[in-house]
Amino acid sequence: MAATTAPPTTDDAKTYLSEIMEELNQLESTEPGCEPVSLLTKLSERVEKETEDFHKQDPDPFDDRHPIYIIPNCSFGKFLKVLTKHHSQFLDKVINTYLHSTTNPDDNEISLRSVSARFLLGVMPGLDMTKIFLSNTEAFTLLERWIKTKPEPLCTYATGIYSYLLEHHEICSQRHSESSALVPILLRRLWNLIEPGKYPENEQSETTKCKSQPKQPETTSCNQTDTASNPVKNSSVKKRKLSATEECSKAKKEKHETKTSHDKNQVGNNVGSSIESPLSSPVQKKKKDFISLPMMNEIMDSEVSNSSWVDMMPIVIGCSYSLAPPLSSSVCERYILNFLTPLGEYQDLLSIFLELKALDLVRHYLKKSITNDGLLTFSALRFFASLLCHNKIAAEFVENLGVQRLLSVIRPSMGATGVSICLYYLAYNRDAMDRICQLPSKVLLNLVKYTAWLLECSHESGRCHAALFFSISFQFRIILKLFDQQNALRKLLNVLSTLPIISGDGDINVTDEENQYTYRQAARTTCATLRKYFETHLLIKVKMVKQQLQVQEDTTRHTSQSKVIDCDRENVLEYLDFLLGLEQTYSAIPPSVLVNWHPVQSFMTLDGVKLLLQLIAITCEWSNYNGKAETLRSALDCLAVVTLSTKAQLQLCDTINIPDSSTPETGISILLNVAEGESYTGIEPEPQKSALAVIVNCVCGPQYKFEGTVGRVVNATPQNRSVSKFIDEARRKLWECVKTNNGIKILLHLLTITHPAVHADDLRLLACKALCGLCRCETVKQIASMLPMFNNGQLQALTRQPVMQDRKKQHARFCKYMEELTEQVSGKPSAFRMDLESLRKAHIVSQTVIRYDNRELLQLIHNHLQWSGLHSSAASLAKEASLNTPTTFSPSVLSTPKNLVRHALTGGAGDASTPASRKISFNRGAHAHGSTPALPPHSSVMCTPTQKKMKFRNRLENGQTTEHSSLDIQKYRLSSNGRVTVVEPGLLGADKDSHTPTLNTIVADFLKSQHAHCENPVVTVPEFSLTRSHCCPKPLYRAEAPINIASRYFRRQITPRWGGVGGCARDRQFIYSRFRPSFVFRPPDQENVPYTCCAFMPDDLSLAVGNFQGDITFHSLDTEQDRVIENCANAPIVCLEPSRDGERLLTVAEGVFSNPCTMFNVENMESKFNYRGAYHVEFSKTTQDRVIGTKDSSALIYDAGTGQIIQTLEKVNLAKQYTCNKATYSPNDDLVLSDGLLWDPRASSTEPIHKFDKFNSSMSGIFHPRGTEVIINTEVWDLRNYHLLRTVPYIDQCTLHFNRDSTVMYAAKSLSHLEMEDIDENDDSSPGSTTFLAIDAQNYRPLSVTDTKHKIYDFAADGRDCNLAVIERQQHSDDNNEDERISVCRLYEVGKVRGDDDEEDDFMVEENNDEDDGNDDDDNSSQSSDDMSSHSGDDQMGRFLRRRRDRRRWRRRRRERQRRSGSSGSESGSENEDESHGSGSDDWQDEDVSLSGLSEGSFGQDTSSGGSHGFFDMFE
Repeated sequence: MAATTAPPTTDDAKTYLSEIMEELNQLESTEPGCEPVSLLTKLSERVEKETEDFHKQDPDPFDDRHPIYIIPNCSFGKFLKVLTKHHSQFLDKVINTYLHSTTNPDDNEISLRSVSARFLLGVMPGLDMTKIFLSNTEAFTLLERWIKTKPEPLCTYATGIYSYLLEHHEICSQRHSESSALVPILLRRLWNLIEPGKYPENEQSETTKCKSQPKQPETTSCNQTDTASNPVKNSSVKKRKLSATEECSKAKKEKHETKTSHDKNQVGNNVGSSIESPLSSPVQKKKKDFISLPMMNEIMDSEVSNSSWVDMMPIVIGCSYSLAPPLSSSVCERYILNFLTPLGEYQDLLSIFLELKALDLVRHYLKKSITNDGLLTFSALRFFASLLCHNKIAAEFVENLGVQRLLSVIRPSMGATGVSICLYYLAYNRDAMDRICQLPSKVLLNLVKYTAWLLECSHESGRCHAALFFSISFQFRIILKLFDQQNALRKLLNVLSTLPIISGDGDINVTDEENQYTYRQAARTTCATLRKYFETHLLIKVKMVKQQLQVQEDTTRHTSQSKVIDCDRENVLEYLDFLLGLEQTYSAIPPSVLVNWHPVQSFMTLDGVKLLLQLIAITCEWSNYNGKAETLRSALDCLAVVTLSTKAQLQLCDTINIPDSSTPETGISILLNVAEGESYTGIEPEPQKSALAVIVNCVCGPQYKFEGTVGRVVNATPQNRSVSKFIDEARRKLWECVKTNNGIKILLHLLTITHPAVHADDLRLLACKALCGLCRCETVKQIASMLPMFNNGQLQALTRQPVMQDRKKQHARFCKYMEELTEQVSGKPSAFRMDLESLRKAHIVSQTVIRYDNRELLQLIHNHLQWSGLHSSAASLAKEASLNTPTTFSPSVLSTPKNLVRHALTGGAGDASTPASRKISFNRGAHAHGSTPALPPHSSVMCTPTQKKMKFRNRLENGQTTEHSSLDIQKYRLSSNGRVTVVEPGLLGADKDSHTPTLNTIVADFLKSQHAHCENPVVTVPEFSLTRSHCCPKPLYRAEAPINIASRYFRRQITPRWGGVGGCARDRQFIYSRFRPSFVFRPPDQENVPYTCCAFMPDDLSLAVGNFQGDITFHSLDTEQDRVIENCANAPIVCLEPSRDGERLLTVAEGVFSNPCTMFNVENMESKFNYRGAYHVEFSKTTQDRVIGTKDSSALIYDAGTGQIIQTLEKVNLAKQYTCNKATYSPNDDLVLSDGLLWDPRASSTEPIHKFDKFNSSMSGIFHPRGTEVIINTEVWDLRNYHLLRTVPYIDQCTLHFNRDSTVMYAAKSLSHLEMEDIDENDDSSPGSTTFLAIDAQNYRPLSVTDTKHKIYDFAADGRDCNLAVIERQQHSDDNNEDERISVCRLYEVGKVRGDDDEEDDFMVEENNDEDDGNDDDDNSSQSSDDMSSHSGDDQMGRFLRRRRDRRRWRRRRRERQRRSGSSGSESGSENEDESHGSGSDDWQDEDVSLSGLSEGSFGQDTSSGGSHGFFDMFE
């Protein structure tokens, strides 16, 4: 045997274990056969001491995690961590070697197997049991044999180890049959520990030998110290230990009896002494067990603090942690109960538990709960909770006054935490709760008091179980009533408010993933309880109101008085709608019916609205938590009920500080972000619907319209009048708050949502209802009336059919709200019904005589026969009708009307070999593959036969007759020249005959439909065509300017100033619909650094271009002198802005981490100022003495002379957070627009003037140069009243530039160099655009679309309206035939079209070929340079000289044109010259701008007074 060592003097677990391991190694080396019994005993004593210290810190008894995660700084957790991490080999040896030792077959307390089992039982909380024991079948077999046959203490050690293993579901399922066989053995053993001799010894293989008194369960004092330092010396140690235990137990018993006899009414210990044990008198009836119970309120009101901590500690936290033999009875009982707990819920073991009276065991421990060890009481209650899964046991327990005994467990204690799970299991059993609700009111009051106290206990599991009990039992009205009486709502909210994830108290445990999960589970449970609480009150309120209104309820939903209706989500939404529209529907209900609702008032008094909003904002940021959606939905459903009160709605407008967030948010903003589902990740549809329900409550409430006068008030008492006025003011505030937080944009987005399809109809319904309420606000109504969604028929398209066909009920309600919405926005009775204008158009269409050429119809029939394979029939038809048919038939004839015209009218002159581009879903049949076989009797091509035989009679050209009905003779007439006339037209769609329609009716309806879509239909129309679309001409008045440019120019002699009304707009249409590419500025060939941006200098004689390397090149437009300034920035330059005097130049570079902005002196290109912190800068518009920069959502105003910041404009809580925010000045420098906020930099106020509504996420907007409008992406806002003037959908996400007079606006979707790196030039779906638009800046009508065929980086317009510079991305082939993408700067001449003399220039610019033209009379230097480039081997020098030659050609031709233009001098000369430029087009008449997807608009009269210069003097 090894000599014993002194206990460690330090608590350092690592040092202590290292010393033990060294001693063990030394022992094994010196005495190879010696057993380390003493070392294992020392380790066991250390583990038991650490366990006791750990439990003194009152950990949650239901928390089965590693102790280091429960209390991070506890020494027990550190000890187990070091043991399992650094000494795993020692543990393996204990499990695989020491436990299987056979040196001491008696298995007494000093055997190696006993001390090993004792040590293993102590360290079980820190072991990964599934990893160690799951596949170790031998260990399970050994433990089972020990439990059955071995004496104490080895039997109890094995039971304890096995109980830990059974807590894992996988092990419990795997060893279910073996563990079930041990249940009767352990139950009998437990009864013998409580009542010796209850079961004979021969029923067990080994009698349980426990040296303590069996009838008096022991509690060992917590300050008791072990006197046995070495239990292996001799047997006297066992006797000495036994005598000490008995002495302590005896003293404890005498003290208890003395106290009980002197103070019989003292609460705490008198309960146990006043109850007669049923075990001592088994002949008594069961219900007499609890007759002598004291009043529950005495127990509930007892003060634990009256007793000393020494006396209360065993009851509160337990003290039987020592596993040294001989074991106390409480330790043996506790491990048996722990073993039975996982098996108690199995149905196949119920008979065993009933036979061996397991419920009587529970009653015994409940009676002794005041004197028993706290750990033992808790274990008994855990076992009882598992038995409550069986309805029979739960019902029997309640019937025998078990609830009263359960409430007698002292609190605070570990037993009280065990009571919480028992109450939860009882509430889960509906039959048991029905019985509990029938108990006396005093018992129910004590039950609610006890559970409400558990909401504030120190253990997280106790609080959660209590909350779950209430969430289930709220459906019983008596429980809900007592809950409100006890003000338990405050305690329930305290569970939520004290969570570290919400309070933000800086607890170090919050960052731990394990603790975060626990806190989130607590929040989830509490929110579910609050949701059930408010939904139950909602149902009670609706029932009470309906009783007042004498509304008969559905008899199928009638329940008993003790229970409240349990409904689903749809019923809750129905009840919310009922209370929300209560005042409008029933005039007898005053407006204050929901103002003083008690549960809502209490909730708001406790600041519950703010608390739930904080939780919602925090929950949205959670990731990898499967209860996120349920937590959000529960919290939002609570708010959906609470916000029926107007006062609660106003609290949503207040700002809320979110933990771990520097920016406060309003409650409305949080709700809208959840409803949108895009601001946060992982938001599911159910929380979106709940958030929309809250928004509906806020915007759809009653409105009384107090505008200076008293509105209509129900029961017009002064109180009701004041309440109504308060509701009206609150409603306007809520509308403004929703509008300010982008509510219009979010709701319109949800209105068109299609995914997920299962929830799309519900989301649409709620969004449409919210918009109906929001559009009652006049400002919102004006904005909505200008949005394209309300004007292009998109809303009507949404009502055609639901997203899911099984959601027709929701879709019908959606259509109802959609009709109401369109009525509010349009101001008409119903936008879905015909208004007066529509009726007028329908009358005109009905009076129109429809005529069309019958030969066109026959040609279509012929083509269809050909396509169907009926070639003989088609040939017969062509021959008889004398049709001009193509020699070769192509299916493409049926594709488009153009092909139809080409084949039918021109005799097939078009290309007939073009393959079909569209698929037609007709079934062609077998005859389509052959010459013309006979049709089968049931071919799918043939129409279904009619039930009634039709007779027709008609006269054809050849005199043949067919039988017709008299009705068709009256309606249709075929003339001798082949024209069909509809003689008796009717209203569109009104002449629906009951019989099968004829071909004439189909064609007539088709032509009527075309005529009905005309903007200005007329009665007298020319003949319709089946191959061309019909459109009635627009009215043209005499005072209007002619459309033709020549006529308009001639009329100026008679009707100055522009040849009539709208002449200036048509001049702009003519000029800015023509752009001619003139020259390309390419990067130097030796570098090929792509260009990124451009800007014209103020003199318009040079062009500044920035490139990818941060260099700036000044290209001269008149001379060959180019100026290159290198290293102006260390990143690609993306913006250049020169000052109007041409002396300063602002540059913006776009880097990965920052955007350096610099001001340069143009003369020497020296850097003057660096605007650090800003990522975009630009000059002020008027004086240019200031520079405005942008940093995130703030605008920084700098002094242009010093470069210092003089003002900062920022409002974090109002910022729109545009991704491409660029602060800018107004044209007169009085206003600043930044991040959707309008500022007055002259004012001293720190608040913005106005906040524009957000309809996009990137473009922050610019000022119109006229100074009265703001353009934010597609929306045009009026600065005078902040109304939405119009929307321009074709400038979406476009960069805008204006011409000199601000009459024309250029737009293009330009991309940065970072975006360009990730796109495919040949992919049409890739971001960016290859076109730029010219738009009339006065009426926003598109003038032209120019396709550059390359992605656009940037573009700029000069100050003379002559040139437009565009940075284009092109592909360039190098010497190795590898495609390299570069960007060039191309100049476009404004108002010019390509002529015959420009073909050579186009070839030179596009191809940049190496061959010389020969017809150009270049100077000698060019010829010599060409020869040198042809014969020398220096390719780079040759390309440079050719580039210089091209530029000389372009400049010479440009000077020649300017000379010819200047020599004419007179107006007529200008006219002739301009006409010569226009001769290149096919027609003198202005071409209509054809833009797919662009809204059509009429030319308006020009009201500008400014003239044009240079090339445009002819239009003055």
